[in-house]
Amino acid sequence: MKYSEKYIFTIPTPDGWVDRKNGILLSKNYGPCMNCNEQTLYTSISFEGRICSDECNEEMNKKWIQSINKDDKIITYEKALKDLLNGDTTFVKDYVKKYPDLIRFVEKQTEQLQLIAVQSGSWSIQFIKEPSMDIIMAAINHDPSCLKCINNEDVHLKAIDQNEYNITYIKNPSKNVQLKVIHKNPHLIFYIKDPDKDIQIKCVNLEPSSIRFIEDPCIEAQLEAVKIFGKVIKYINNPGKEVQMEAIKESPKYIKYIENPHKDVQLAAVKTNGSVIKYIKNPDKDVQIAAVEADSTAIEFIKNPDEEVQLIAVKHRPINILFIENPCFEAKLAVLKMVKDITYITDPDKELQTEAIKLNPHSIKNIKNASDEIKLLAVTLDGTSIKYLDDPSKEIQMVAVKQNLEALRFIKDIDPEVLDYVKKTINN
Repeated sequence: MKYSEKYIFTIPTPDGWVDRKNGILLSKNYGPCMNCNEQTLYTSISFEGRICSDECNEEMNKKWIQSINKDDKIITYEKALKDLLNGDTTFVKDYVKKYPDLIRFVEKQTEQLQLIAVQSGSWSIQFIKEPSMDIIMAAINHDPSCLKCINNEDVHLKAIDQNEYNITYIKNPSKNVQLKVIHKNPHLIFYIKDPDKDIQIKCVNLEPSSIRFIEDPCIEAQLEAVKIFGKVIKYINNPGKEVQMEAIKESPKYIKYIENPHKDVQLAAVKTNGSVIKYIKNPDKDVQIAAVEADSTAIEFIKNPDEEVQLIAVKHRPINILFIENPCFEAKLAVLKMVKDITYITDPDKELQTEAIKLNPHSIKNIKNASDEIKLLAVTLDGTSIKYLDDPSKEIQMVAVKQNLEALRFIKDIDPEVLDYVKKTINN
C-alpha cells in the first residue's frame, strides 16, 4: 500500500494504524524508527514506514529527495563535473559510481571512493592518486583490461600470478614478467612483442612447439627447438640448412615438413632411410641413387627414376622391377640375367623374350601368346620345354624330339610324321 492510500484509508491511534471502515488494527505503532532506529511510539509517518518524530520525518524526506537526485536519468556528467569542480562533494560517491573518471577531480580520495571508482570502471585506476595494491588488484579483478593503464612491474607480476592470460593487456612487459608468463604457459609468448633471444630460447626449452607462436624466431631458438623435438620444424618458415639438418637427426621422416630441403639434407635423410625420398619433390639423380643404395625398395617412391637408379635397384633386388613404371631395357635385361626367368617382366618385347629363352628355355611358360619363332627357339634349346606349349605344331614337335627324345612324353597329340621319326630313331 502506498503512503497516500494508507493516509486515506487508515487512522493513526496510540495502538497503531486502524482501518477506517472496520476498525481493525493493521499495524502496531511501536518499534524502530526508520530514520534513527530507536524503539518508540510514532507521532508522524513518512513513506510506508513509521517515524518517531517530526525531525526524523524531515530527515527522511531529505533522503528521499537525495535518492531521486541519484537516479541515473537525473545525474548528468555536466552537473556532476560542475559540483566537483566547485568543491561540492555532497554526492561524490554517486557521481563517481556513474562517472568513474570524475575521481580525478576529487582532492580527498578515500579508499572507499577509490574502490567505488574501480568497481564501476577499472580503467579509472589511472586517475587515482597513489592507489594501494588492494585497490589496483580490485580494479584488475573487476576488469583486467585496466592493465593497459598500469606501468608497474610488481603489479604486472601479481596479475600474472593471478592469471597468466593477463599478459594480453600488458604493454611492454618487463623481462621478469615475460619469464613468469612463459613458465606458466609457453604458448603465451604469442602475446609478447619482440621477445629477446634469451626469452625465446627459454620458451622453446620449456615447450618446443611454442616456436610456432614466435614471429621470426632467432636461429638459436630454432636450433634449440628442433634439437628437443625435430618435428616442430614444420612451424618454422624457411629454416636454414643447419636447422633442417638438426631436425632430421631425430628422424629422417621429418624432412616431409621441410619445403624445399637443402640437397645435403636430402642426401643425409635418404642415406638413413631411403623410403623418405617419397617426401622429396623432384629429387635429382644423386639423391635417387643414395636412396636406393640405402634401401632398394625406395625405387617404388621415385617417379620416373633415372636408368642408372633402376639398375641399382633391380641388382639389389630383382623384384623391384615390379615397382618401376616403364622400366628401361637394361633394367629388364639385368633382371633376366639374375633370375633367368621372365616372370617379373610385364609385356616383354621380342628381344627380351629371345634373351629369356636363351638364358632359360623353360621361361616359355611365362611368356603369354609366344610366337612360333620363340616357341621353336625354346624347343631347339631344350626339347622338354614343349610341355609348356598347347597344341604345338608338327614342326615344333619334330624339333623338340630331335633335341631330346623324352620330349615325346609331353606331347598329347603326336603328329604321325613325328611318331614315325621316333620309331626310326629307336629302331636304328
